[in-house]
Amino acid sequence: MRLKDRVAIITGAASGIGKAIAVAFAKEGANVVIANRNAAAGEKTAAEINQLGYGKAIHVTMDISKVEDWDKTVKKTAEVFGGIDISTNNAGVVSPNMVDTVDEISLEHFDYVINVDLKGTFLGMRAVVPYLAKNKLFYEKNLCAIFAKRWQHFTRHCLRELWKAIFSLQRQIPSAIYLKLLLRNH
Repeated sequence: MRLKDRVAIITGAASGIGKAIAVAFAKEGANVVIANRNAAAGEKTAAEINQLGYGKAIHVTMDISKVEDWDKTVKKTAEVFGGIDISTNNAGVVSPNMVDTVDEISLEHFDYVINVDLKGTFLGMRAVVPYLAKNKLFYEKNLCAIFAKRWQHFTRHCLRELWKAIFSLQRQIPSAIYLKLLLRNH
């Protein structure tokens, strides 16, 4: 058991990738904190992990975009398990309107996604790093690929809008200049 008696906080661990990470860490002997907003799903996941008989699991209901929730989570983790060795910031959201074009995305939805996916990850690192720094072995994992994947749709729509503008511009300038501009940017 490579993680025997290590303590891991995993956000978004009630389902999906986060749950798989929590189960894998527990099977390696870690005590895990299931940190997410859905209390019922979090408690269920913690119970499932505890039934495995490897590491122990608890659930803490939290909104990762809130400083006070991070404070509560790290305090509870330290009280129950005595410290923190591993932090995996897995939680994230996608606004249903992120498939809209740039001019259709509301600032409310944009702020929501940024607050959870970016600010929440920052707050998590800020809250956990003092605990991790006390240990000889520590691990901080931010699942940036998930954040990047969520923004892939947004980027694609931005590029579509830009291509429309470029093709409109193409009609106004000679093709050779247009081609040179495109090649220079690639």
